[in-house]
Amino acid sequence: MGSHTETFNAHEAVCVYDKTQGIEVPDQGPKSVTIDDITKDVTLNGQPVRKFEWDKAMGGTFWKFNIVGWQLLELTVPDVILDDGNGDKANFKYRLGLSYKWKSGTKGIETLLKDQGGRDPTPLLIQAARLDLKTQKGKEGAWNELLHVAGQYGMGLKKDSLGAVIVEILETTLNKAVSKEEKLELDYLKQILNQKATVQKHLFEAELAIAVSGKAAEQWAANYERVAKVKTDYMMAMNVVAKGAGGRDRASSRVAACCCCSVASKVSASIWGSGEGSGGGEGSIGIDTDFSGKLGLSQQASGEGKTEVGNKIKWSSDIETENFDPPAPAPPPPPTSGPLKTATLTVPPAPGNAVGAKLKTALAGTLVPVLPAAITSEAGGGAALALTFDTSGSVTAIFVTVPGTGYVAGNTLTVNKASYDGTHDLTITISQDNIDA
Repeated sequence: MGSHTETFNAHEAVCVYDKTQGIEVPDQGPKSVTIDDITKDVTLNGQPVRKFEWDKAMGGTFWKFNIVGWQLLELTVPDVILDDGNGDKANFKYRLGLSYKWKSGTKGIETLLKDQGGRDPTPLLIQAARLDLKTQKGKEGAWNELLHVAGQYGMGLKKDSLGAVIVEILETTLNKAVSKEEKLELDYLKQILNQKATVQKHLFEAELAIAVSGKAAEQWAANYERVAKVKTDYMMAMNVVAKGAGGRDRASSRVAACCCCSVASKVSASIWGSGEGSGGGEGSIGIDTDFSGKLGLSQQASGEGKTEVGNKIKWSSDIETENFDPPAPAPPPPPTSGPLKTATLTVPPAPGNAVGAKLKTALAGTLVPVLPAAITSEAGGGAALALTFDTSGSVTAIFVTVPGTGYVAGNTLTVNKASYDGTHDLTITISQDNIDA
């Protein structure tokens, strides 16, 4: 194990923990820090230096800030819904170039640490830029939301000679607008896909029925063998009747035979005969199969025979097989958990949105950041939000700026009313769509 020293200049600062004040404070150079060669941990006079991984994208390094010069931050702002000029809405994506520097040197870093906990301002800057672009409606205009959010994080934006914020639009991408005709086509395609899904469901059910009926057919074949046995017994009885009726004195010969046999699976047959003389016989057998109920099987067999001399034989049988149930459907998957998506959350319907916010910035229609410490939930934590309010103090929009971890669909987020100087806490229900699982 080893370490080395590295110097940061007078236009740079690092953040260390001040034991006396109990807070993190910026420390301006020129000074030297010690960097562990294995863990890459940075210390200043034995005190740990905080790392800011997100600052790499903003032109800084992972452990020191440029607190003097201007820096360039590129923002990619998706999902800007604007009118395309033909009466339809179009989805635009903007790539913006933002020039900024930390206000009054270390004062801006102090604001970042004290008011925002040192968190990445980029997600909230993107939300603010989206609101400004929608207000501008594709034309040049003010960047009021962007300016306000940047100030809350201790950042000063570059302005022109008239005091207007300078934001360079580096690239604009248009996701093709959807016309009314295309919307109808998309709806039609959606119906086709739904029908396809329905057909696939029916095919699956049919395959299941075929598999089940195959087992039923096996049982039916076994039962048919039983019916065949009944028919054989019937033919034997016919033969007995014919023999009993044949003698030399047919006038005095009367034979009555009765036979009853029982077959497994509720098969029964009865045979009777009367008459005289000799002769052959004729008979028929009918089988009726019915699938009903829980895919069970019932069968009926009946027949009648008659000899040439008037002997009559009737028989019938009823066959029932055991019912069997199809497999039970699989239980639904349990709800997943994870971080929140960095997108909007659904605002509670009235009166849940009427929280009575009295914060001046809230009533002015600007974004109000909510730190993780002010948000509680049954599961999960670490998320940060940004809220907007109308002049009555009711919530109009909710943005996720930091996703956090371990949130569960169906649970709620409770925002402490102190965040916006309100009269009521804000309760937000988390849906499965809000989980980035």
